[in-house]
Amino acid sequence: MKMDIKRRNQLLSVAGGVIGAIAGYFYPALVQGYLPILGIGAGLFYFFGTNSVNKNPEKKRVTNFDEYTWYVILRILMGFLVGGAITSTIVLTMDILEQQKQQSLFWNYFI
Repeated sequence: MKMDIKRRNQLLSVAGGVIGAIAGYFYPALVQGYLPILGIGAGLFYFFGTNSVNKNPEKKRVTNFDEYTWYVILRILMGFLVGGAITSTIVLTMDILEQQKQQSLFWNYFI
């Protein structure tokens, strides 16, 4: 049984998201630091990739990039970005709330 290209790309995106979620859970500050760099890089990668595919004006314009290797890599990267962003944001928010709770308890002790 052979898997079609669309299904393969979806599974690779989910795998990238899971890896990003794991990295975001264990290294939230590091992932948050790399999010802008990876996001801008992915956007530029997509821009230049689509322009290179649609460079020849005599050919029909390509709108489905599922068969291109660079698109698969981009989907994995985008899955990593989304998974890492969601998980690291939740972890860092919970850390901040816990620190605020401890600070309020600390100051209530002196008041």
